[in-house]
Amino acid sequence: MKKIILFLCLSLFSMIAKSQSITEISKKIVEKYENYKDSTLKDRRFKHSDLQILITRLDSNFKVQNIGFSAEDRAINLISWGKGKKKILLWSQMHGNEPTATAAIFDIFRFLAAQDEFDSLRKKLHSELTLHFIPMLNPDGAEVFERRTRLGIDMNRDASRLQQPESMLLKQIRDTLNPDFGFNLHDQGREHSIGYSDQPATMSFLAPAYNYKKAINESRGNAMKLIAELHQLLSVYIGGNIGRYYDGFEPRAFGDNIQKWGTSTILIESGGRRGDPEKQYIRKMNFLALLHSFQSIASKNYAKFNSLQYNKIPSNGSSLKELKIRKINYLFNKRTYILDLLMDRLEIGYNQDRNFYYQGSVNDVGDLENLYFAYDEYNFAHLLAEDGKTFPQKMTSLEEIRNLNFRELYENGYTSVILETNDLSQIPLFSEFPVNILLNKSEKSNHLKPFSNPDLIFRDRNEKVRAVLINGFVCDLEKDLPSVIKNALLYR
Repeated sequence: MKKIILFLCLSLFSMIAKSQSITEISKKIVEKYENYKDSTLKDRRFKHSDLQILITRLDSNFKVQNIGFSAEDRAINLISWGKGKKKILLWSQMHGNEPTATAAIFDIFRFLAAQDEFDSLRKKLHSELTLHFIPMLNPDGAEVFERRTRLGIDMNRDASRLQQPESMLLKQIRDTLNPDFGFNLHDQGREHSIGYSDQPATMSFLAPAYNYKKAINESRGNAMKLIAELHQLLSVYIGGNIGRYYDGFEPRAFGDNIQKWGTSTILIESGGRRGDPEKQYIRKMNFLALLHSFQSIASKNYAKFNSLQYNKIPSNGSSLKELKIRKINYLFNKRTYILDLLMDRLEIGYNQDRNFYYQGSVNDVGDLENLYFAYDEYNFAHLLAEDGKTFPQKMTSLEEIRNLNFRELYENGYTSVILETNDLSQIPLFSEFPVNILLNKSEKSNHLKPFSNPDLIFRDRNEKVRAVLINGFVCDLEKDLPSVIKNALLYR
């Protein structure tokens, strides 16, 4: 009996030590993340052509196959690494404007190709696993930074009919490889929160249901266990900002069907994070999550976790907007109204959708005291709001506008300037300055209502300007520079 107890204790100790070693290795790898980050992918709006260049630079340990073409004849690649019996399939950018994990995949390629202190791990992964990556499944959507395919179809609702060539390719590869695990890699909107709270769902996970009963078989159960393990690891880095995505069965969705077809499927959604508009930290967390998953699958470490731990991950909510200003004292027609204001910031693409500028838009106005939170929140109950005005002196060049004292303009209640010119060749799409530009016109509507984009001046009881709202950005003059307004607009 003593020998049995001793054996069990040693086995338990061995399991704990093994678990700790996997976690510690992952922590050490992420500490050196900058060594592996692909510096050519600096923001979210890279294109298919950018990735094709990187793919040609992969070394001979990577097998690159052109498995087909998109509707607009862009090549779709399958990149494979390793010789192990356990097969993993990862597909990213099924939606063209969801690129965070795509960038992380190219960081992983650099890690796998490196030679350093983690060589023993690479050797183990190479012998235990075969990794198959489809980095950009919807290159046509990525070209214009849009969710849907060239034909306007949401590819993630095409798993049954398989109308899209890209959808057919994913189904064909899944059936040919019959992978043990699949990673369905997406971005979710910044509005997603942890339950009903002001905390963004920076990353969300799901083991998709394979039927309406949300039954749990071995395949789905393994996905739940691995997600529980990832939640434990990532909580060290993003704390209470990890959510569990909505798990209703969607019979047209690839994740749900691939789960049904026998591959343990993990959905990863990259959401929002304060101070990370280009999602570079979230990209790093994808890198960490995927590399840790490879280790866990190779050693079957996920088997130590269970579905109860998975179900304790808080559910996703949808309670975040970009801006909320509470208790605005707004003067209209000689009467003061107390209003709350919610605003979104839309991204308007330009330069072939490689760049973008912001356009503010009112989401709602009224009594919003107990409705929604925001990335940027202000309580201006102590201030009086008035509509921004147009500076009467007309400008004749952008350089004149550049040399203006913007704080002085705000102090006098101005949020827009007039630019008079007949030379339209040098006129930009938007204002790079923290004031709106009215091109050859004298006024801008500031009507406060949904879908409008009002400019407001906030004064204290002594009529001193304390803050301004321009294009969905607030400049708190007591602590901010006007440059906090990322851009204003040009009105033609």
